[in-house]
Amino acid sequence: HYDGDAAYDDGTYTNGAVASIHDHSDNILIVGIGEIQAVLNGVEFRTRHNDYNLNMPHRNSTDYGATEPIPYPDVPPEVENAGDVNAQILEMQEWFRAFKTQNISHRDYRDYFKPILCYLEGTWIL
Repeated sequence: HYDGDAAYDDGTYTNGAVASIHDHSDNILIVGIGEIQAVLNGVEFRTRHNDYNLNMPHRNSTDYGATEPIPYPDVPPEVENAGDVNAQILEMQEWFRAFKTQNISHRDYRDYFKPILCYLEGTWIL
C-alpha cells in the first residue's frame, strides 16, 4: 500500500528497480537513474531524470570538480583462455553467477568485480 501524495508514493513512478536504475546498452559510459525525491538533512530534493557518466575524482588534477572514468577491470585469464567466443561467453557467465551469488569458491571474482561507492549530494541554488 502507498500512503501519501508524493510522486514516490505512486506505484507507476518506478520500473520496479531501486531508484528506477536502468540500463543504457547503447552507451557503455552511461548509468541511468530515474527521477528521485530524497530528504537530506530534513530538506526534500527532487531531481530530473538522472543519467550520468560513471566517473571518479581525478587522481592527479587539482582543478575543482575534475573527474576521470573509473578504470575497467581486467578480464579474468580463465575467460580469455577458455577457447572460442562461445566458450568465453559461457565462462564469463560463470563469473557473473559467482558474483551474483557471492560464491568465491565457484569463481574468485574479487580481483575483477570491484564495488563502487555512489552517493547523493544536494545543494540549494539561489
